[in-house]
Amino acid sequence: MSKRLPSLRALYVFEAAARRLSFTKAGDELNISQGAVSHQITILEKDLGVRVFHRLHSGVRLTSEGQILSAALTGVFGEISTAIEVVTRNKNDLRIKVQPAFTGRWLLPRLHRFQVAFPDIRLRITTSLDSVDFRHEEFDAAIATLSAPPLEQESVFLMKELLTPVCSPAFLRKHGPFKHPGDLLRRPIITVRLSDETKRRDTLGYWHRWLASVGAGGLEPKIGQDYDTLDEALRAAERDFGVTMADYALIQEELKLRRLTMPINTIVDQGVGYYLLMPRERVSEDKFSIFRDWLIQEMKKEPSLDETIVVKRSHHS
Repeated sequence: MSKRLPSLRALYVFEAAARRLSFTKAGDELNISQGAVSHQITILEKDLGVRVFHRLHSGVRLTSEGQILSAALTGVFGEISTAIEVVTRNKNDLRIKVQPAFTGRWLLPRLHRFQVAFPDIRLRITTSLDSVDFRHEEFDAAIATLSAPPLEQESVFLMKELLTPVCSPAFLRKHGPFKHPGDLLRRPIITVRLSDETKRRDTLGYWHRWLASVGAGGLEPKIGQDYDTLDEALRAAERDFGVTMADYALIQEELKLRRLTMPINTIVDQGVGYYLLMPRERVSEDKFSIFRDWLIQEMKKEPSLDETIVVKRSHHS
């Protein structure tokens, strides 16, 4: 016969107190008094027949038994919390992790069409440069730039990431024409910083790859202005501050309205693409297939590209 478990409430209070090593902080987290926390710990110790905390003048410290129990409960309560989130989640919610630039410049301007066509599906979008981890993050899908899709996930190729320098028409009239790619470097360039905990990417690196791919490798751009986001850099370019590097697919509106132009009519294929990623075991759910098919149809509406101005990224870049 299995041994009777202690009070679940006492275990719950103990987990918070052990994690914070403070009865006061545990009480604040659980919205109960310090005395109530101490009372539940006493109940637990009587049930177990062992002490789980050393009471000290400076605070509390876990006993060896308390450490064993705390390690087990933290994982158990985390799994319970995840399970409750899953079973109570709105079945028509679709939580997606997307890179910021793609979200703001491509996805958001089109989302109204999805909402009109599929009003029962609620998209919950989180922007991040971090790669998705479906095992440990509460996301249903992700859109990311990758050189190759991960084998362990279902993936759908959406479009290529294509690099091209852009500036305002007024800047081109004043400082152009730029007959050779290296001519762009006569003026300081506009760059973007994109960073997270594990890596640092910036458009200066994009410049190096673009220059190498168009036969101007070895030239070093001079940074004139440095911004945190692509939107800020593009606004600076629109205001005649200089040339910046951008993803061709994300600047279609600016090119169409002539707010920006390509001073050198050459686009570099980075060998990187935007992919829709989904957990393989959930692809058959209707909300996944609906969103996937809608994305594919939206991609088909993109303007055709003159492939004669596209060059492959140099392997030496």
